[in-house]
Amino acid sequence: PIEGKEKPYSVDGYPLYSDCLLGFNNYWYSRPAYVRATFIRDNFTCQQCGFHQMREDKPWLPDMSNLECDHIIPLARGGETEMSNLQTLCRDCNRRKGISLPSDPRQGRLALVFEGERLPALERWIAEYP
Repeated sequence: PIEGKEKPYSVDGYPLYSDCLLGFNNYWYSRPAYVRATFIRDNFTCQQCGFHQMREDKPWLPDMSNLECDHIIPLARGGETEMSNLQTLCRDCNRRKGISLPSDPRQGRLALVFEGERLPALERWIAEYP
């Protein structure tokens, strides 16, 4: 729920209310800056399956309720919270990935790498864990 009062304002004499803006800002700014930056960089799209959805009630806003910010190399495996080690995944893909590594054979596939920006982190990891 949104706390506070809506403030009426008008455009060309027609009253408008900021409930949409309040709702988006409340949800958006409650997340850390690195999560917001990752979502924007990845165009609010799951980097594994391509899931991308706009909100039904406000079709001009991306639906972020099913998106999560994932560490490509999990924190539990020595990864860091830096942009080159982050990707946007939907909830289902993130649950499937768990704490597996990008080349974990149990997964049967490689984690997607954001073109050009994530390679240095993976190269460091490969150098550390040959």
